[in-house]
Amino acid sequence: MSVKTYIKLKIVFIIFFYFSFSLLGFSQTPKGIILDTQEDVVQGKTRALIVGISKYEYVDTLQYADVDAKMFAQYLQQNGFWGIQKEDVTLLTNDKAKYGDLTVQLQRIAMISKPGDNLLFYFSGHGDVETQTIFNRGYLLAYDTYSSNYMANGLRVDDLKDLFVTLLSNNIKVIIVTDACRSGKLAGGLKGAEFTAQQ
Repeated sequence: MSVKTYIKLKIVFIIFFYFSFSLLGFSQTPKGIILDTQEDVVQGKTRALIVGISKYEYVDTLQYADVDAKMFAQYLQQNGFWGIQKEDVTLLTNDKAKYGDLTVQLQRIAMISKPGDNLLFYFSGHGDVETQTIFNRGYLLAYDTYSSNYMANGLRVDDLKDLFVTLLSNNIKVIIVTDACRSGKLAGGLKGAEFTAQQ
């Protein structure tokens, strides 16, 4: 083997070695939100409200929303990274996730949270935009939300925003995960579907 061939092979090997490790490192990088350290999430006490609604009282049924919520709650309880105590994970599914249940639990967690604490809100279920007013407000639908009138007992996105911004201003971190799908015969109709897609 000539010296030139040996040098070329060595260069090819070094380049291959470098790219292999670069790709390996890249493939191990978590996708989505990247947290540098545990301190980025967990400083004070973390409390979670996990909601999953597949079976509705007045709205078409969904598949897997309740199962997703249960699996996410289990993940939080078993994953030490988040540092959530079992008693600090509140799981509401199907008929246990009525409008009153959601608002009471949100207010309870907000009232006991202190600066440095964290609130994780997870919602899997129906979401829609009302089209009866010019404001076209967004709603997360509780188990007992009426299909024809979200304003009566739907969880208004603006109200959630007000609560979460208040918590943030008090140095309480808020993490929101929503999988709110719009399907079936909902009050927003075609216009609601378009607004939901835009939002």
